[in-house]
Amino acid sequence: MSYNNYGKYNQYVTCCKPIGTTGATGPAGPIGPIGPVGPTGPRGEDGVFGGATFEYLFSTSTDATDPTLGYLRLNNISQDVANHMYIDSLDITGVSINKFMQSIELVTSTVKGYVRLTDKNNSENFILFQIADLTDNTGWWTINIITQTASVVSPFTNDQEILASFVTSGNKGSVGDTGATGPQGATGLDGVTGLQGATGLDGTYIIFNPTTANSVSSSGASLMEIDTASMAQYVSIDSLLYVDSTTSSVSGYVRVTSIDTSGNFGVTWINTNTNPIVGWNTLTNIILTGPQGIVGATGATGATGATGATGPQGATGATIWIQDASNNISYSLGDVSIGTTIPTSRFNVKSTVDDMIIYPADTYGPNNSDATMKIGSTNGRSINATGTVNSSGADYAEYFTKDASSTIFAPGDICRLDNSGNLTNTFDTFYSNYHIISSNPSFVGGDDWTDSKSVDRIALCGSTIINTSVVGATGLQVGHYVIPYGTISGSIGCTGVSILPITWGGGSSGHSNANTTAITNYVATIGRVIYIDASGQPVVLIKSV
Repeated sequence: MSYNNYGKYNQYVTCCKPIGTTGATGPAGPIGPIGPVGPTGPRGEDGVFGGATFEYLFSTSTDATDPTLGYLRLNNISQDVANHMYIDSLDITGVSINKFMQSIELVTSTVKGYVRLTDKNNSENFILFQIADLTDNTGWWTINIITQTASVVSPFTNDQEILASFVTSGNKGSVGDTGATGPQGATGLDGVTGLQGATGLDGTYIIFNPTTANSVSSSGASLMEIDTASMAQYVSIDSLLYVDSTTSSVSGYVRVTSIDTSGNFGVTWINTNTNPIVGWNTLTNIILTGPQGIVGATGATGATGATGATGPQGATGATIWIQDASNNISYSLGDVSIGTTIPTSRFNVKSTVDDMIIYPADTYGPNNSDATMKIGSTNGRSINATGTVNSSGADYAEYFTKDASSTIFAPGDICRLDNSGNLTNTFDTFYSNYHIISSNPSFVGGDDWTDSKSVDRIALCGSTIINTSVVGATGLQVGHYVIPYGTISGSIGCTGVSILPITWGGGSSGHSNANTTAITNYVATIGRVIYIDASGQPVVLIKSV
């Protein structure tokens, strides 16, 4: 049976049914994939070094002095190896660091603290130092420092703004109490008992543990005595190797064997010296061992060992004579002599008549002066020259004895020879014997003195200066004749005069002294000024008579 209108009926029934309740929530779906990582955020600002921070200007000077207000400096241009810092007590803002420095100074620890120097405008430029000690110099401090790390060798320039940050270490703690004594360790196990030694030999002549010499005692000995004169008929000593006990704990070994057929023997270990006592050899602290086995046959002689490696070449001996590219020859050791095997100087030429000696300039002189060559002669001629002898000196001088060792002359002083031929610095009369102390001699005579304080040199010819300390010397002019005179204090001063030409006129004797004053002044002069040197000292051509 078919129903033509079933579909419409079904549609009607469906649309007109009431709506039912909401069904239960279904299960969650699967988790989706993880999204991509977001971009990295910007870097945060660098943290500030802890401790107290002060603003300073950096000085590149390395002087150990007050760096002045608001400055600090290090003692090395390579800043990362400096070991001292010099810092003013006030920073650039006028803040005092004294109290903080005093706190660091009181720290008792080996490391008193740390200081970090940082570029104010770029914290990546820095040096970190450990503080070992510091000193208050009143207004500035010296800090002993040890570099810990640095950004570069020298991160700071002159007058650069920097931050000095200090941290202090804690004081060294007191010593803790001594800990309790630990428990005693367990007693160790007893050692294994050693093997019993062989029975010792009987007889009068081998004695173990004797109470007196040549007495019999029990065996198992720590001391053995042997009568070397009588024992040969009973026993023989096969070997005795002695080693000094100062270099080895075992002094040697001795094997004592019976001559009879029983073959009894013992081997003794000796660990102290053998001491002879009235015909007896006393071997102390011996230990008896078991029987010795049969001595094996002597082994064949081993092959000769290979020759050892050649030793290193010895050092080259010292070069004595040296010849350079220009054929100049020099001697590097000792003294050189010709004509004698015993040189008395660096270079000594000796003959039967003359003796030439060349000395180092600072080691010889018959009167302790610096002589470099001595030529002895029997004919009165000691130095000959076929050409000119040049000298840097300007006058010929001779030594004269002073009137007293306390009389002091300076080069260029005016002096006087008294009637005894002694030098003095006091004025006498207008016509006395006046001279000038030599300032730069080329030759010097009278060199036979022994005490340098008792003599001085006067210039007898040539040219020399007049010391400007001499009264009147500064008034001398070129062309002046120098005439000595007495000062108020009694010393010798000088004056300069221009002497007119000496003219001669008629008279009963055919001439007359029309210029008597000029002649008198000329007789009294000691020389004529020829120029004034660069230091203002008059240079005088000496009048010899």
